[in-house]
Amino acid sequence: MREILAWIWLSEARFGPVSCALEQVQRQRFAPGSGPGRQKKEEDIGVEFGKKYQGRTYNFKPAVLVHFGFAADNLQSALKTVVQNKGAAGVDGQKAEQYLLESPHRLEQVQDMLKKGQYIPQPVKRVWIPKLGSKELRPLGVPAVEDRVVQTAVRNVIEPIFENIFAGHSYGFRPRRGAKDALRRVEQLLDTGRVWVVDADLKGYFDSIVTRLPAPV
Repeated sequence: MREILAWIWLSEARFGPVSCALEQVQRQRFAPGSGPGRQKKEEDIGVEFGKKYQGRTYNFKPAVLVHFGFAADNLQSALKTVVQNKGAAGVDGQKAEQYLLESPHRLEQVQDMLKKGQYIPQPVKRVWIPKLGSKELRPLGVPAVEDRVVQTAVRNVIEPIFENIFAGHSYGFRPRRGAKDALRRVEQLLDTGRVWVVDADLKGYFDSIVTRLPAPV
């Protein structure tokens, strides 16, 4: 987690105002005593900070990002999300419901390991699922429940950053967006008289990308 969030900080020069926006977003989401009903919607926050901080530069410490990442409230929120998703068990065979029963002490242990930089994820379980429109099978990685909790906690921190800067025509793997939204947009463009639609796919993209973190500059 520390390496991922530090990379966000190193990317400050490229992404401009996002770090300051993150600080304000996380204060909104994780402020002590603030219930879900009193928090702003993430998409509203993204629009607000996109306008307020456009074109300005801010300094931000990676330690602050890490603090939000392993905050107890964030880990609890991440666990709730993982349980609601009802995913399959990983290599350890433990289901989300079982982990939930053990969560009072397990989350404390995870938080302590994250703070000390000692957290080590388990191997990812490889399963094969049918590939739509093909006889081939698609490989799918199933992390252990505890690793999914940590991954979701990281996502809770970095998602508001990138949602604030993603292009409006981007629909893949984003909250509250999907393929049907993209199709509706294509239909709108066709109605305006545009007639070209390009359908492209990168074969084995995630098998070929470089996953190493960038070297400090």
